[in-house]
Amino acid sequence: MALFRPASSAPLLLTPASRRAFLRSSLAVGAAGMLSGCGGATAAARSPTTAGGATVVRYQGWPNTVLNVELAENLGYLDGVDLQWVGSTSSGPQDIQSVATGAADIGYAFTGAVIKLVEAGAAVTAVSNYYGSDTQTFHGLYVGEASDIRDPRDLIGRSVAMNTLGAHAEAFVSTWLRQAGLSEEEIAEVTYVALPPNDIGQAIGRGFVDAGDLSGIAQDVA
Repeated sequence: MALFRPASSAPLLLTPASRRAFLRSSLAVGAAGMLSGCGGATAAARSPTTAGGATVVRYQGWPNTVLNVELAENLGYLDGVDLQWVGSTSSGPQDIQSVATGAADIGYAFTGAVIKLVEAGAAVTAVSNYYGSDTQTFHGLYVGEASDIRDPRDLIGRSVAMNTLGAHAEAFVSTWLRQAGLSEEEIAEVTYVALPPNDIGQAIGRGFVDAGDLSGIAQDVA
């Protein structure tokens, strides 16, 4: 597959000691109700404690992804926290909606998706950034080896697959097209298609879509 990717940005670097403090404080804020749900649910009701006194923090996992809180738990950094998996999601907006409805205590989403939910009245609060990009970690726009797509204008009239609409991947592609000088009318001719991340590489290879946004392990496999 051929790859187009954004310019890299400096990643957030944490020492082991600062990482422990960062993860503990982030979960403590979430458990205290900073990521509160709708309907007047209280922090105590939404974040119970176990018999041993640990605070229960419910979260959704992501397919093919190890979240920072999962790594922190595995490394023994989360003293006093009982991390409970309640299912998986492949969409940041859905993950945060689960927080807003009280189905989870913390969630992960692209900053733009969080802003949209807050503007819509969802009772959520951003605690910390959790990902960025560097030379090894990034969202990339991929096409088949035989594709004639080689620059932004080639996407006009084509289809682009991504994990969900209205979130990071769509913003990444749309921003790239605008930076290349495409008009809003031309960008509107690009069709965005929502597909599970695990299926995007296969959909590109089989010609079901013209291009696709990939990151993480799905990117490595493709």
